[in-house]
Amino acid sequence: SNHVSLASHVADEARHAAIFRRLLVEHGFSEAEAPQHGANYEYAYAFPECEPGSKHELIWRLLIMCTVLEALAIDKLPVEIATRDAVGPADFARALDYIAADELFHTENGLRLTRQLCAKYDLDPMLERELAHGRFFGRQRKIRAEYLAADPERAAREIAILEAPDPDGLTFESRTEVELRRRASFTDAECEQVNRWGYNPLSLQQAE
Repeated sequence: SNHVSLASHVADEARHAAIFRRLLVEHGFSEAEAPQHGANYEYAYAFPECEPGSKHELIWRLLIMCTVLEALAIDKLPVEIATRDAVGPADFARALDYIAADELFHTENGLRLTRQLCAKYDLDPMLERELAHGRFFGRQRKIRAEYLAADPERAAREIAILEAPDPDGLTFESRTEVELRRRASFTDAECEQVNRWGYNPLSLQQAE
């Protein structure tokens, strides 16, 4: 059952890649000319806290990829879809609509597997997710800080662009999609965990 669910998960990812490759070609872009990076996979593969090849390492890989990154897609994709509905291209919006449904399954799959493994090896999934999250994003923040320090003028220009108002005048913001996350089997405590990480602005109700 676990092997079948993972195989289905992998097949979904291959289909997503094929969809966006086709859309890029249809819009006149060549993937060969686009910058490529594999940072998410590189930093989610091995951790100094986990023995190489151990079940602990496997748990952290699943926690990061499925219950952190793919779960953040649940929160961020509605904004991406709304933006493309407003300014185009509409076919990208529909593709994102399509894959958003898969992200619920992918996240639920990761939650189920990590809960099973944590129960088997006497680990707390909430704590393990917190630790894995800190290690994963701590690495990326360190590299980003080194990049910014290497060229302060470039850093100032980039930060100014990021902090400027949206050039299209859009005001969409992500939020922690609690109801969608519940459908993917997140608990309320796990939704609060992502709120503490600060990736999404808190609504007035959440702030209270």
